[in-house]
Amino acid sequence: MHTTLTWQRGTRKERSKIRSTGLRIKLLRESLGMTQLELAEKADISRTYVQALEGNRKTPSVKLLGKLGDILKVDPGSLIPSGDHLKGKRIYLEEIFDRNSGAEYWYKNRRITEEEVEKIEKVISALLD
Repeated sequence: MHTTLTWQRGTRKERSKIRSTGLRIKLLRESLGMTQLELAEKADISRTYVQALEGNRKTPSVKLLGKLGDILKVDPGSLIPSGDHLKGKRIYLEEIFDRNSGAEYWYKNRRITEEEVEKIEKVISALLD
């Protein structure tokens, strides 16, 4: 029996509010009254890894997604946001690289340094100018 949460049954706008895999894992875990330690033990991972998943500092492998789906009683694919919230919208790269936003930049579970962000901007500029 699979659990259905708001992001699965609400309107497209409501579903798009839960945009991260980590938050989806956390909401499901909490809805089942499960602690991070209990989820970790059932998934055969550490509690700190569950914490990193829920904080979006780690990305689960396909194998782990399958395990988590079984444990959390959902289809594993529902743990991954679809990106529907971006359809038909413009994304301005200048805004993404706005260093006054206070945001950190991450790629493949690694924080990108300020120098690397500058290099990325230069590469994009060189490709598009």
